[in-house]
Amino acid sequence: MAPDSSPAPTTALWRPLVRTLLAVVLAWGAAAVVGWVALGTVPGQYLDERALRGGQALTFLGPRTRQVLDTLPAVGAAVGGLALVVMSVRARSLRAAVVGLGVALGATVSVQVLKRLVIDKPDLNVQAAALNSFPSGHTTMAAVAGMVLVLAIPAGARARVGLLAALYTALAGASTVVNGWHRPSDVVAAVFITAGWAMIGSLVLHTTTGPEQPRASGTGETSAVALGLVAGGACVLLAGAAAVPTLAGVGLAWGLVSGMATVLGACLLSYATLAALARHR
Repeated sequence: MAPDSSPAPTTALWRPLVRTLLAVVLAWGAAAVVGWVALGTVPGQYLDERALRGGQALTFLGPRTRQVLDTLPAVGAAVGGLALVVMSVRARSLRAAVVGLGVALGATVSVQVLKRLVIDKPDLNVQAAALNSFPSGHTTMAAVAGMVLVLAIPAGARARVGLLAALYTALAGASTVVNGWHRPSDVVAAVFITAGWAMIGSLVLHTTTGPEQPRASGTGETSAVALGLVAGGACVLLAGAAAVPTLAGVGLAWGLVSGMATVLGACLLSYATLAALARHR
């Protein structure tokens, strides 16, 4: 009789726990670093302001287009609610829906507490508006919707759907910049904060519903995760490169490119990491 090669129960529990907690610390730590740079330093505030002004300078976007962009976070919230229903039906239990609701509440409440009660934005005489808008509640709505959806669908499609959800979240976040509601750092922090809560949700589902079935996610999912990580890293590099002429005061376009690349990179990295960690049934 062949020996059982499956991992011991203790190992099977600790490995996802350690991986998830490390990812959560990195996500929330990244949000803290973004906040420190974007709010507490002159170059950070300057980059954010140039991106905001660059978005407002897009004259080809008419009022109706901007109104459509404004609806994206609300549409995302509706999708998130539908995803909660899907989680309940698929699992034949309210447990999955409760986890999804917990992710939504955790992300939303933490973002609002940080913005309204914790963070005091310093006035460095760089930005026109000194009021704090960090992190973005609008983007949190879209990110919650996308990430809860990733948790709700079968394991074999999570990474590929995650890529599409990352693009949607990035578009929703970018719309808040273009319409003058938020700066890129507000969007990026909201994505990272929500990702941390979604990762905790994936761990809860893993421990309560069990791991995915063998071969539930094939090479296509692995490739999608790798694509998300590589593309996200490339966007971060592009953002850094575009920040150089922005800081030199060369036009508004470079600031917008840097800000939007940062937003897209944060979304791709967050969703790819979530898909890699979400190995529950």
